[in-house]
Amino acid sequence: MSSPRIAVVGGGISGTLCSLILRNRGLTPVVFDKGHRQSGGRLGGGMNPDSGAQFIRGTDPRVVNVLAMLQGANILEEWKGRFGFLGSKGGFLSAEVVGTSSIHAMGKENELVLQGNDEGDFCGFINNRGKTYVGHDSMATICANILKECSVEVHTNSTLLQHIPPTFNTTSEDETWKLQFEGQGEVSPLMKFDGLVITTHDPILAAGVVDSILKTSDAQIVDQWESTEKQLKAFSSDLRHTTHTSGCTLSAYYPVNALSSVLPFDAVSLPSSHILQFLSRDASKPARKPSHFIDINGSTKTMETELWTAVATAQFSESMRANQKGSLPNRWHEEKALSIMNRELSRLLSLYFNKDEAAVPQPVSAHAKFWGRAFIDKGLVLNEDCVGLEPWSVVVAGDFIRKMTSAVEDGPSSPFEAAALSGLDAGERMASFFNPTQ
Repeated sequence: MSSPRIAVVGGGISGTLCSLILRNRGLTPVVFDKGHRQSGGRLGGGMNPDSGAQFIRGTDPRVVNVLAMLQGANILEEWKGRFGFLGSKGGFLSAEVVGTSSIHAMGKENELVLQGNDEGDFCGFINNRGKTYVGHDSMATICANILKECSVEVHTNSTLLQHIPPTFNTTSEDETWKLQFEGQGEVSPLMKFDGLVITTHDPILAAGVVDSILKTSDAQIVDQWESTEKQLKAFSSDLRHTTHTSGCTLSAYYPVNALSSVLPFDAVSLPSSHILQFLSRDASKPARKPSHFIDINGSTKTMETELWTAVATAQFSESMRANQKGSLPNRWHEEKALSIMNRELSRLLSLYFNKDEAAVPQPVSAHAKFWGRAFIDKGLVLNEDCVGLEPWSVVVAGDFIRKMTSAVEDGPSSPFEAAALSGLDAGERMASFFNPTQ
Protein backbone atom coordinates (compact mmCIF):
# COMPACT_ATOMS: atom_id res chain seq x y z
CA MET A 1 0.00 0.00 0.00
CA SER A 2 1.41 3.40 -1.01
CA SER A 3 1.86 6.09 1.63
CA PRO A 4 -0.61 9.00 1.77
CA ARG A 5 0.31 11.87 -0.59
CA ILE A 6 0.15 15.29 1.05
CA ALA A 7 0.14 18.53 -0.91
CA VAL A 8 2.16 21.22 0.88
CA VAL A 9 1.34 24.64 -0.59
CA GLY A 10 4.20 26.98 0.24
CA GLY A 11 7.90 26.15 0.10
CA GLY A 12 9.23 28.55 2.71
CA ILE A 13 10.67 27.40 6.02
CA SER A 14 7.21 26.42 7.35
CA GLY A 15 6.36 24.20 4.37
CA THR A 16 9.91 22.83 4.21
CA LEU A 17 10.02 21.72 7.85
CA CYS A 18 6.49 20.37 7.57
CA SER A 19 7.66 18.23 4.64
CA LEU A 20 10.68 17.09 6.64
CA ILE A 21 8.39 15.79 9.40
CA LEU A 22 5.93 14.21 6.96
CA ARG A 23 8.74 12.34 5.19
CA ASN A 24 10.11 11.18 8.53
CA ARG A 25 6.64 9.92 9.53
CA GLY A 26 6.27 7.82 6.39
CA LEU A 27 4.01 10.11 4.35
CA THR A 28 4.78 11.49 0.87
CA PRO A 29 4.81 15.31 0.77
CA VAL A 30 4.68 17.18 -2.53
CA VAL A 31 5.63 20.87 -2.32
CA PHE A 32 4.15 23.59 -4.52
CA ASP A 33 5.80 27.01 -4.33
CA LYS A 34 5.34 30.31 -6.20
CA GLY A 35 9.10 30.94 -6.40
CA HIS A 36 10.32 31.31 -9.96
CA ARG A 37 13.84 29.94 -9.43
CA GLN A 38 13.54 27.74 -6.36
CA SER A 39 11.54 27.34 -3.15
CA GLY A 40 12.42 29.36 -0.09
CA GLY A 41 9.78 31.99 0.63
CA ARG A 42 11.21 34.94 2.52
CA LEU A 43 14.50 33.09 2.88
CA GLY A 44 14.74 33.07 -0.91
CA GLY A 45 15.45 36.74 -1.49
CA GLY A 46 15.78 38.28 -4.94
CA MET A 47 18.53 38.67 -7.51
CA ASN A 48 21.10 39.75 -4.91
CA PRO A 49 22.54 37.47 -2.20
CA ASP A 50 20.57 37.44 1.06
CA SER A 51 18.09 40.15 0.09
CA GLY A 52 15.43 38.36 2.14
CA ALA A 53 15.97 36.92 5.62
CA GLN A 54 19.39 37.81 7.01
CA PHE A 55 19.91 35.01 9.54
CA ILE A 56 18.02 32.35 11.46
CA ARG A 57 18.02 31.53 15.15
CA GLY A 58 15.93 29.51 17.54
CA THR A 59 15.06 29.77 21.23
CA ASP A 60 12.51 26.94 21.37
CA PRO A 61 14.27 23.55 21.95
CA ARG A 62 12.48 22.02 18.94
CA VAL A 63 13.86 24.68 16.60
CA VAL A 64 17.29 24.64 18.25
CA ASN A 65 17.55 20.88 17.67
CA VAL A 66 16.47 21.15 14.02
CA LEU A 67 18.99 23.93 13.35
CA ALA A 68 21.77 21.84 14.91
CA MET A 69 20.77 18.90 12.72
CA LEU A 70 20.86 21.11 9.61
CA GLN A 71 24.29 22.38 10.58
CA GLY A 72 25.46 18.78 10.81
CA ALA A 73 24.14 18.20 7.28
CA ASN A 74 26.18 21.20 6.01
CA ILE A 75 23.01 23.07 5.09
CA LEU A 76 23.57 25.74 7.75
CA GLU A 77 26.70 27.41 9.09
CA GLU A 78 27.07 29.26 12.37
CA TRP A 79 27.66 32.96 11.81
CA LYS A 80 30.13 34.50 14.24
CA GLY A 81 31.24 38.08 13.95
CA ARG A 82 31.44 41.52 15.47
CA PHE A 83 27.78 42.05 16.33
CA GLY A 84 26.10 44.82 18.29
CA PHE A 85 24.07 48.03 18.21
CA LEU A 86 24.83 51.19 16.28
CA GLY A 87 23.54 54.07 18.39
CA SER A 88 21.95 57.39 17.54
CA LYS A 89 25.33 59.14 17.45
CA GLY A 90 26.98 56.39 15.43
CA GLY A 91 28.62 54.71 18.41
CA PHE A 92 29.02 50.94 18.25
CA LEU A 93 28.23 48.81 21.31
CA SER A 94 29.21 45.16 20.93
CA ALA A 95 26.85 42.34 21.85
CA GLU A 96 29.21 41.29 24.63
CA VAL A 97 28.76 44.51 26.59
CA VAL A 98 25.27 45.72 25.69
CA GLY A 99 22.21 44.97 27.86
CA THR A 100 18.48 44.88 27.12
CA SER A 101 17.99 48.36 28.55
CA SER A 102 20.44 49.76 26.03
CA ILE A 103 17.89 49.39 23.26
CA HIS A 104 15.73 52.06 24.84
CA ALA A 105 18.70 54.23 25.77
CA MET A 106 19.75 54.29 22.11
CA GLY A 107 16.14 54.36 20.88
CA LYS A 108 14.59 56.47 18.20
CA GLU A 109 14.76 60.13 19.01
CA ASN A 110 11.09 60.88 18.28
CA GLU A 111 7.90 59.20 19.39
CA LEU A 112 6.37 56.81 16.87
CA VAL A 113 4.03 53.86 16.72
CA LEU A 114 6.09 50.73 16.13
CA GLN A 115 4.98 48.55 13.22
CA GLY A 116 5.84 45.01 12.18
CA ASN A 117 9.30 44.21 13.49
CA ASP A 118 10.40 47.77 14.33
CA GLU A 119 11.34 47.04 17.94
CA GLY A 120 14.89 48.37 18.10
CA ASP A 121 16.60 44.98 17.98
CA PHE A 122 16.01 43.41 14.56
CA CYS A 123 14.47 39.93 15.08
CA GLY A 124 16.13 39.76 18.50
CA PHE A 125 19.55 39.82 16.83
CA ILE A 126 21.38 40.93 19.98
CA ASN A 127 19.17 40.18 22.97
CA ASN A 128 17.81 36.75 21.96
CA ARG A 129 21.26 35.28 22.17
CA GLY A 130 22.01 31.81 20.94
CA LYS A 131 23.67 30.40 17.87
CA THR A 132 23.11 32.50 14.77
CA TYR A 133 22.92 30.56 11.51
CA VAL A 134 23.05 31.36 7.82
CA GLY A 135 22.80 29.17 4.74
CA HIS A 136 25.96 27.32 3.72
CA ASP A 137 26.25 29.28 0.48
CA SER A 138 23.30 31.66 0.77
CA MET A 139 20.04 32.04 2.66
CA ALA A 140 18.17 31.41 -0.59
CA THR A 141 19.28 27.78 -0.85
CA ILE A 142 18.33 26.59 2.65
CA CYS A 143 14.84 25.32 1.88
CA ALA A 144 15.80 23.84 -1.48
CA ASN A 145 18.72 21.97 0.11
CA ILE A 146 16.55 20.56 2.91
CA LEU A 147 13.93 19.32 0.45
CA LYS A 148 16.62 17.82 -1.79
CA GLU A 149 18.21 16.05 1.19
CA CYS A 150 14.80 14.55 2.05
CA SER A 151 14.03 13.60 -1.59
CA VAL A 152 10.83 15.65 -1.58
CA GLU A 153 9.13 16.36 -4.90
CA VAL A 154 9.01 20.12 -5.51
CA HIS A 155 7.09 22.17 -8.09
CA THR A 156 8.19 25.81 -8.31
CA ASN A 157 6.42 28.65 -10.11
CA SER A 158 3.13 27.06 -9.04
CA THR A 159 0.06 29.02 -7.97
CA LEU A 160 -2.96 27.22 -6.51
CA LEU A 161 -5.95 27.91 -8.75
CA GLN A 162 -8.62 25.47 -7.58
CA HIS A 163 -9.08 23.41 -4.42
CA ILE A 164 -11.91 20.91 -4.11
CA PRO A 165 -12.06 19.41 -0.62
CA PRO A 166 -13.14 15.90 0.38
CA THR A 167 -16.92 15.70 0.33
CA PHE A 168 -18.92 14.19 3.16
CA ASN A 169 -22.63 14.68 2.62
CA THR A 170 -25.79 12.69 2.39
CA THR A 171 -25.37 11.88 -1.32
CA SER A 172 -21.65 11.21 -1.90
CA GLU A 173 -18.30 10.69 -0.21
CA ASP A 174 -14.82 11.37 -1.62
CA GLU A 175 -11.90 11.45 0.83
CA THR A 176 -9.35 13.15 -1.46
CA TRP A 177 -8.42 16.75 -2.15
CA LYS A 178 -8.44 17.73 -5.82
CA LEU A 179 -6.06 20.58 -6.62
CA GLN A 180 -5.20 22.53 -9.76
CA PHE A 181 -2.14 24.75 -10.23
CA GLU A 182 -0.94 27.31 -12.75
CA GLY A 183 2.71 27.83 -13.65
CA GLN A 184 4.59 29.37 -16.58
CA GLY A 185 1.35 29.98 -18.43
CA GLU A 186 0.16 26.39 -18.15
CA VAL A 187 -2.67 24.98 -16.05
CA SER A 188 -2.30 21.51 -14.56
CA PRO A 189 -5.07 18.91 -14.55
CA LEU A 190 -6.82 18.28 -11.24
CA MET A 191 -4.50 16.23 -9.03
CA LYS A 192 -5.64 14.07 -6.11
CA PHE A 193 -4.05 14.22 -2.66
CA ASP A 194 -4.89 12.54 0.63
CA GLY A 195 -4.21 15.69 2.63
CA LEU A 196 -3.49 19.40 2.26
CA VAL A 197 -1.21 21.70 4.26
CA ILE A 198 -1.37 25.45 3.61
CA THR A 199 1.94 26.99 4.72
CA THR A 200 2.05 30.23 2.75
CA HIS A 201 2.19 33.54 4.62
CA ASP A 202 -1.00 34.56 2.78
CA PRO A 203 -3.90 33.91 5.17
CA ILE A 204 -6.40 34.75 2.42
CA LEU A 205 -5.51 31.50 0.64
CA ALA A 206 -6.17 29.55 3.83
CA ALA A 207 -9.49 31.36 4.25
CA GLY A 208 -10.46 30.33 0.73
CA VAL A 209 -9.72 26.69 1.56
CA VAL A 210 -11.96 26.91 4.65
CA ASP A 211 -14.70 28.52 2.55
CA SER A 212 -14.52 25.67 0.04
CA ILE A 213 -15.08 23.19 2.88
CA LEU A 214 -18.19 25.08 3.94
CA LYS A 215 -19.55 25.04 0.37
CA THR A 216 -19.11 21.30 -0.22
CA SER A 217 -19.90 19.76 3.17
CA ASP A 218 -23.37 19.13 4.54
CA ALA A 219 -23.93 21.29 7.63
CA GLN A 220 -25.49 18.38 9.51
CA ILE A 221 -22.42 16.21 8.87
CA VAL A 222 -20.11 19.05 9.89
CA ASP A 223 -21.86 19.32 13.24
CA GLN A 224 -21.28 15.59 13.88
CA TRP A 225 -17.52 16.25 13.77
CA GLU A 226 -17.76 19.09 16.28
CA SER A 227 -16.63 21.66 13.70
CA THR A 228 -19.77 23.70 13.36
CA GLU A 229 -20.55 25.90 10.41
CA LYS A 230 -20.42 28.91 12.72
CA GLN A 231 -16.92 28.03 13.95
CA LEU A 232 -15.58 27.50 10.45
CA LYS A 233 -17.02 30.82 9.29
CA ALA A 234 -15.42 32.56 12.27
CA PHE A 235 -12.05 30.95 11.46
CA SER A 236 -12.29 32.08 7.84
CA SER A 237 -13.17 35.61 8.94
CA ASP A 238 -10.26 35.73 11.40
CA LEU A 239 -7.87 34.63 8.65
CA ARG A 240 -9.10 37.41 6.38
CA HIS A 241 -8.47 40.00 9.08
CA THR A 242 -4.87 38.88 9.59
CA THR A 243 -2.42 41.48 8.27
CA HIS A 244 1.28 41.75 7.49
CA THR A 245 3.49 44.79 6.98
CA SER A 246 5.73 45.15 3.97
CA GLY A 247 9.51 45.14 4.03
CA CYS A 248 12.43 46.36 1.95
CA THR A 249 16.10 45.44 1.74
CA LEU A 250 18.95 47.44 0.24
CA SER A 251 21.79 45.54 -1.44
CA ALA A 252 24.70 47.97 -1.82
CA TYR A 253 28.01 47.18 -3.54
CA TYR A 254 30.91 49.39 -2.40
CA PRO A 255 34.49 49.48 -3.66
CA VAL A 256 36.30 46.65 -1.92
CA ASN A 257 37.49 47.60 1.61
CA ALA A 258 35.74 50.99 1.38
CA LEU A 259 33.67 50.26 4.49
CA SER A 260 35.06 47.02 5.92
CA SER A 261 38.50 48.54 6.53
CA VAL A 262 36.96 51.34 8.59
CA LEU A 263 33.84 50.06 10.36
CA PRO A 264 34.36 48.13 13.64
CA PHE A 265 31.44 45.73 13.09
CA ASP A 266 30.10 43.03 10.77
CA ALA A 267 26.40 43.31 11.59
CA VAL A 268 24.36 45.69 13.73
CA SER A 269 20.82 46.44 14.81
CA LEU A 270 19.94 50.12 14.31
CA PRO A 271 17.60 51.23 17.13
CA SER A 272 18.12 54.93 16.45
CA SER A 273 16.85 54.98 12.87
CA HIS A 274 13.27 55.34 11.64
CA ILE A 275 14.34 54.13 8.21
CA LEU A 276 16.81 51.26 8.69
CA GLN A 277 16.80 48.55 11.34
CA PHE A 278 19.67 46.22 10.38
CA LEU A 279 22.97 46.30 8.47
CA SER A 280 25.38 43.47 7.67
CA ARG A 281 28.53 42.73 5.67
CA ASP A 282 27.95 39.75 3.38
CA ALA A 283 31.55 38.55 3.42
CA SER A 284 31.45 38.16 7.22
CA LYS A 285 29.09 35.21 6.80
CA PRO A 286 30.80 31.82 6.49
CA ALA A 287 31.35 30.26 3.06
CA ARG A 288 30.54 33.55 1.28
CA LYS A 289 32.48 35.28 -1.46
CA PRO A 290 35.04 37.73 -0.06
CA SER A 291 34.14 40.14 -2.86
CA HIS A 292 31.88 40.53 -5.89
CA PHE A 293 32.85 41.65 -9.38
CA ILE A 294 30.16 43.82 -10.97
CA ASP A 295 29.84 45.61 -14.27
CA ILE A 296 30.37 49.35 -14.21
CA ASN A 297 27.51 51.25 -15.83
CA GLY A 298 28.34 52.32 -19.36
CA SER A 299 31.63 50.42 -19.42
CA THR A 300 32.91 46.96 -20.30
CA LYS A 301 35.08 46.98 -17.18
CA THR A 302 34.27 45.25 -13.91
CA MET A 303 35.00 46.41 -10.39
CA GLU A 304 35.78 44.37 -7.29
CA THR A 305 33.26 45.27 -4.60
CA GLU A 306 32.06 44.31 -1.13
CA LEU A 307 28.35 43.76 -0.46
CA TRP A 308 26.49 45.30 2.46
CA THR A 309 22.80 44.62 3.07
CA ALA A 310 20.44 46.93 4.98
CA VAL A 311 16.90 46.10 6.09
CA ALA A 312 14.36 48.92 6.22
CA THR A 313 11.87 49.41 9.03
CA ALA A 314 8.30 48.33 8.43
CA GLN A 315 7.24 51.94 9.00
CA PHE A 316 9.42 53.15 6.13
CA SER A 317 8.47 50.24 3.84
CA GLU A 318 4.78 50.87 4.42
CA SER A 319 5.20 54.59 3.72
CA MET A 320 6.83 53.80 0.38
CA ARG A 321 3.82 51.90 -0.88
CA ALA A 322 1.14 54.04 0.77
CA ASN A 323 0.39 56.12 -2.33
CA GLN A 324 1.09 53.66 -5.11
CA LYS A 325 -1.13 51.30 -7.08
CA GLY A 326 -0.79 47.55 -6.83
CA SER A 327 0.58 45.32 -4.08
CA LEU A 328 4.23 46.35 -4.42
CA PRO A 329 6.00 49.63 -5.23
CA ASN A 330 6.97 50.30 -8.85
CA ARG A 331 10.36 51.27 -10.25
CA TRP A 332 9.91 54.93 -9.25
CA HIS A 333 9.27 53.94 -5.63
CA GLU A 334 12.30 51.63 -5.68
CA GLU A 335 14.55 54.45 -6.90
CA LYS A 336 13.15 56.79 -4.25
CA ALA A 337 13.64 54.13 -1.55
CA LEU A 338 17.24 53.60 -2.70
CA SER A 339 17.97 57.31 -2.41
CA ILE A 340 16.44 57.67 1.07
CA MET A 341 17.99 54.48 2.45
CA ASN A 342 21.42 55.32 1.08
CA ARG A 343 21.26 58.83 2.55
CA GLU A 344 20.26 57.39 5.93
CA LEU A 345 23.11 54.91 5.81
CA SER A 346 25.56 57.72 5.16
CA ARG A 347 24.20 59.58 8.16
CA LEU A 348 24.58 56.56 10.44
CA LEU A 349 28.14 55.83 9.28
CA SER A 350 29.41 59.41 9.17
CA LEU A 351 30.97 59.15 12.66
CA TYR A 352 33.61 56.87 11.16
CA PHE A 353 34.36 59.35 8.40
CA ASN A 354 35.12 62.50 10.42
CA LYS A 355 31.39 63.11 11.01
CA ASP A 356 31.11 64.14 7.37
CA GLU A 357 28.24 62.46 5.50
CA ALA A 358 29.76 63.54 2.19
CA ALA A 359 32.93 61.62 3.02
CA VAL A 360 31.11 58.30 3.42
CA PRO A 361 31.86 56.12 0.36
CA GLN A 362 28.93 55.66 -2.00
CA PRO A 363 27.92 52.33 -3.53
CA VAL A 364 28.86 51.77 -7.16
CA SER A 365 25.68 49.73 -7.54
CA ALA A 366 22.59 49.35 -5.34
CA HIS A 367 19.27 47.57 -5.56
CA ALA A 368 16.05 47.60 -3.51
CA LYS A 369 13.91 44.51 -2.93
CA PHE A 370 10.35 44.98 -1.64
CA TRP A 371 8.35 42.33 0.20
CA GLY A 372 4.57 42.57 0.30
CA ARG A 373 4.27 40.43 3.45
CA ALA A 374 7.50 40.68 5.42
CA PHE A 375 6.41 40.83 9.06
CA ILE A 376 3.24 39.88 10.89
CA ASP A 377 1.22 42.88 12.05
CA LYS A 378 -2.04 41.36 13.27
CA GLY A 379 -2.19 37.61 13.73
CA LEU A 380 -4.66 35.08 15.12
CA VAL A 381 -2.89 35.05 18.53
CA LEU A 382 -3.86 31.42 19.23
CA ASN A 383 -2.37 29.09 21.82
CA GLU A 384 -1.24 26.63 19.17
CA ASP A 385 1.25 26.68 16.31
CA CYS A 386 -1.10 25.44 13.58
CA VAL A 387 -4.79 24.69 13.03
CA GLY A 388 -5.87 21.23 11.91
CA LEU A 389 -9.26 20.21 10.54
CA GLU A 390 -9.01 16.42 10.78
CA PRO A 391 -12.26 15.41 8.99
CA TRP A 392 -10.94 17.02 5.81
CA SER A 393 -7.23 16.22 6.39
CA VAL A 394 -6.20 19.85 6.12
CA VAL A 395 -3.80 21.89 8.26
CA VAL A 396 -3.20 25.66 8.19
CA ALA A 397 0.26 26.84 9.26
CA GLY A 398 2.19 30.11 9.22
CA ASP A 399 3.80 32.82 11.32
CA PHE A 400 0.38 34.41 11.85
CA ILE A 401 -1.05 31.57 13.99
CA ARG A 402 0.55 32.06 17.42
CA LYS A 403 1.50 35.32 19.10
CA MET A 404 5.22 36.10 19.01
CA THR A 405 6.82 36.93 22.35
CA SER A 406 10.13 37.86 23.86
CA ALA A 407 12.70 35.16 24.53
CA VAL A 408 11.82 34.97 28.21
CA GLU A 409 8.21 34.04 27.52
CA ASP A 410 6.62 30.99 25.96
CA GLY A 411 6.22 31.19 22.21
CA PRO A 412 8.24 32.11 19.12
CA SER A 413 10.56 35.11 19.40
CA SER A 414 10.94 35.96 15.67
CA PRO A 415 9.00 35.59 12.40
CA PHE A 416 11.37 32.79 11.37
CA GLU A 417 10.84 30.84 14.58
CA ALA A 418 7.06 31.33 14.41
CA ALA A 419 7.01 29.93 10.87
CA ALA A 420 9.41 27.09 11.76
CA LEU A 421 7.42 25.97 14.80
CA SER A 422 4.19 26.15 12.84
CA GLY A 423 5.63 23.98 10.08
CA LEU A 424 7.00 21.38 12.49
CA ASP A 425 3.68 21.16 14.31
CA ALA A 426 1.75 21.03 11.02
CA GLY A 427 3.77 18.01 9.94
CA GLU A 428 3.10 16.22 13.21
CA ARG A 429 -0.60 17.15 13.12
CA MET A 430 -1.07 15.87 9.57
CA ALA A 431 0.84 12.66 10.33
CA SER A 432 -1.44 12.05 13.32
CA PHE A 433 -4.47 12.09 11.01
CA PHE A 434 -3.12 9.00 9.24
CA ASN A 435 -1.07 7.43 12.05
CA PRO A 436 -2.92 8.21 15.30
CA THR A 437 -0.49 6.16 17.42
CA GLN A 438 2.59 8.19 16.42
